[in-house]
Amino acid sequence: MARLRPERRRGSEEVRERILADLHSGRLNPGDRVPSVRRMAERVGADRKTVHRAYLALQREGLVETRPGSGTFLLEGRSVMQRPVRAAELLSAVNRTRAEAAGLGLDPAVFARFLRLSLGKGLRGVTLAVAECNLEQVALFSLELQGLLGVRCRHALLPDAISEGTNSLAGCSGIVTTDFHRSDVAGIGARLSLPVYRVALDPAFPRLLVEEARKGPVVMVVLDRSFASGFFRFLAGASVPEEVVRHFQVVEPQEARAAFRKAGGRAAVYVSPTVERAMGGRVLERLPRLSVTRHVSAASVERLRVQLALDLAMLGRDARA
Repeated sequence: MARLRPERRRGSEEVRERILADLHSGRLNPGDRVPSVRRMAERVGADRKTVHRAYLALQREGLVETRPGSGTFLLEGRSVMQRPVRAAELLSAVNRTRAEAAGLGLDPAVFARFLRLSLGKGLRGVTLAVAECNLEQVALFSLELQGLLGVRCRHALLPDAISEGTNSLAGCSGIVTTDFHRSDVAGIGARLSLPVYRVALDPAFPRLLVEEARKGPVVMVVLDRSFASGFFRFLAGASVPEEVVRHFQVVEPQEARAAFRKAGGRAAVYVSPTVERAMGGRVLERLPRLSVTRHVSAASVERLRVQLALDLAMLGRDARA
């Protein structure tokens, strides 16, 4: 059988990674139709033959099936991780990864440290500063990053953290922020020789809220009302109509019941997990609430995990160092 040229192999691998990333992030679910060959070719910048070969390979793995006249669909109930793993294939994959790391100029010892840090609970003991302009986002991002990565998080409220940087960020391995504040935080990072990492909101979070706001009032109960300015800026950037934005009320816990009454008792209610944690669930106990399981994008958390692990590995540090 003819071997694929390197550029076609890379194209096929990128198609596979795109499908798996969409599956793991929830953008695609078992049973969904995957993008057409033409559309995927445009997404990854590959020719259609390469995408077609990639889809055939995914079909051989048991991840997708092609239905004539309908398209290619993710199979129900069988993950790519459930197929039998042969020792020879696994060893080959490990050796290939080592060779690729060496090709990138990564020392074998650094690569070994990177694997230890990036897998499992390797980042436990690392302290990160979470920098945002309101307590709600600082606490929310900290709560999720602690749960997902096992890191310790220190609150860095902007703009105070800019002037207090040296003292408040001592002992941190990096600073986490969003695109809105990345340029502000970059100066602190450069001054303290700390890397700056970016995280993003999970798109499903604002999408759920906007869908509810299209139907009527939405009361958002958060730790810090100043969260509203950044949230409304986000909605404006997403081209949410002004009449929909006006349906939102962003309030602190002590104002929640009054806001609900003001909306005529018909509002959808979102209670931030930061409020739940601070008040032990004693906010609007008997009212139905919007269910949000994730606030930080899964892709940005995984990117943070990898970048942080690589930075620590190259510094020769372990998580608890």
